[in-house]
Amino acid sequence: MSITDTALLNRQIFSKSNIQVSPHHMVQLNMQPPKLFKSKLIKITQTSGYKVFLTGYAEYVIKNEFNVYASYTLENQINQLRANPRSVKNSFLMKNSVDTRKMSTGKYDLWYKIVSGQIVVFNVELKDEFQKARDRLEKPGLYKIKKTTQGNWVKDNKVEGINTSYAAVNGMLNN
Repeated sequence: MSITDTALLNRQIFSKSNIQVSPHHMVQLNMQPPKLFKSKLIKITQTSGYKVFLTGYAEYVIKNEFNVYASYTLENQINQLRANPRSVKNSFLMKNSVDTRKMSTGKYDLWYKIVSGQIVVFNVELKDEFQKARDRLEKPGLYKIKKTTQGNWVKDNKVEGINTSYAAVNGMLNN
């Protein structure tokens, strides 16, 4: 496996994960080359150890999902990977895998692979019990959505009614 073998990473995420975006959007995000991880909250002076890379999807989730405390905790855990990724506390080899490791950071699970002296973080997800709790807090409603320039649909804002001949219910087009 190379650092840019995104098809393999995507298959693994689709088969075992709860993705936070549409499958099409995740594939688009992972088409970008992995980026070198730079902590925004923790100042690191040493550059020794493994290089840590984030796939497009992992970077997107980190930017859009976390509050400051969760970001600090997660960045601290990612920085710990640089020293010795195989024996990090709360990290273990995933079931039915020879090269994917999963690290628990409290509310979140971090999936990574060690490839040629580099670490590729390719999935960040809420643990099931926290995802279910967050889903229970979501209120049903009617939302306007819009299509981005990349072709992905995103929630814009809540509305009281619709006046269009095309509508979608739970993601299904009804025309």
